[in-house]
Amino acid sequence: MERYGKKVAFLFSGQGVQASIIREHYKFLVSKDASRTEKFVQTLQDCFGEINPEIKIIAADSLMDESSDFWIKTSFIQPLIYTLSLLSFELFKDKNIQDYIPEYFLGHSLGAFSALTAAGSLSFEQGCSVVCVRGKFMQEESENADNGMCAIIGLAEDKVQEICRKTNTEIALINAPTAFVVGCPRSIFPEIEREAIILGAVKTIRLGTSGAFHTKTMQGAYEKFKVFFEKYPLSNPQVSIVSNMKGAATMDIEELRYDCIESTINPINWVRMMGYLKNKVSNYIESGPGTSLSSLCKMNGIEKERILHVKTILE
Repeated sequence: MERYGKKVAFLFSGQGVQASIIREHYKFLVSKDASRTEKFVQTLQDCFGEINPEIKIIAADSLMDESSDFWIKTSFIQPLIYTLSLLSFELFKDKNIQDYIPEYFLGHSLGAFSALTAAGSLSFEQGCSVVCVRGKFMQEESENADNGMCAIIGLAEDKVQEICRKTNTEIALINAPTAFVVGCPRSIFPEIEREAIILGAVKTIRLGTSGAFHTKTMQGAYEKFKVFFEKYPLSNPQVSIVSNMKGAATMDIEELRYDCIESTINPINWVRMMGYLKNKVSNYIESGPGTSLSSLCKMNGIEKERILHVKTILE
């Protein structure tokens, strides 16, 4: 396999991963290190027991049951993806692969907490607790209104902003120059889809999220998480982290804390993050279930030969 150098960026995925893909990745990790996987999942179970006791009862069974109602709960999905993403990274470190040295960590939404943990600002146990609390607050807020998210593919940002002005909605994710996600009440989906097609969108996709994350509709969750996280003990990162909102690398822990709090109600700018890394790294390695971030890398102009998945390396 052709190598491009040692400087790499590790990418940690967010919540938008299908249940079947999460389950497949979990089974893969079990096949690589069953004992380590069991310990990580037990820590996850312990966090559920402290923060979301109703989930602890069946969480282990839910990992093997795609029909479980927990697959549509943010309070379940977020901590699970965090756990599997960090376990993947730990197994990568165990291999002591000298060809790939992490120069930057970055995460998409939820993945920001995986990045903080990988960089040493949180222990795995601390991060698991934080993500459980965050997921709980976001789940509670989502249950207060019938909001959701809709992807718009094939339009430039000014056109998507025009749609948002007409429909009184907000951009939640700036994933690529022509790939956006807006958050709004589900009742507005048909209007968004109609306006997008009129303006020339290639397609729209209604996402399976339980709320309009990264918009002002999450104000209640934001306020509760801010109280919880603004004084939470964090260590200085050992590796630079690219922030979700500023789209630039920093090792200032207070900047990173602010980013994690404020992104609850503000859009994730993946385009800016990818632009910052241009010419700074040779490879991009996705760590976690699925390949959504690998796809976004390609949509941001990164050659496929430079994009790897930790699963491929572990195999």
